[in-house]
Amino acid sequence: GTSIHNLAELPIEIVSTGYPVLIVPFNSLKSLLEISPNFKKIKIFQKRYECFFYACTKEPQLNSSAHARMFDPLDGIKEESATGTAAGALSCYLFKHNLASDFSNLVFEQGYSLNRPSEIKASLQLSNGKIISVNVGGAASIVKELEINY
Repeated sequence: GTSIHNLAELPIEIVSTGYPVLIVPFNSLKSLLEISPNFKKIKIFQKRYECFFYACTKEPQLNSSAHARMFDPLDGIKEESATGTAAGALSCYLFKHNLASDFSNLVFEQGYSLNRPSEIKASLQLSNGKIISVNVGGAASIVKELEINY
């Protein structure tokens, strides 16, 4: 169990499992889905701190560990439907703040605001109260195929 359900009581932090991710906690699913990101300001922040923005709440639509939205306008991605790197970082954030009962079986919802719902599975391997590995995965389906010439 968790003592804090309201993620917005927690700090905004940059967490990295290979690439830095700014974890931005929200009170509720409603407030998370209603945000209108200021992409110009996010880009300025990204240039300085080199990170993705991962906004999240512990109030999921389904029976998941959290619901999240990822913004990376600096790389031309206003919003992404599934982000494994960010899910790994959020897993570590949840562990740091003791916000899950089973860190070997985390599930994150993402992409709902894009009408492309995703389910990202993550697990932490722990030893002596410390994270020793982070595993992230899930299933995918082809939505669109593109050929890129460069």
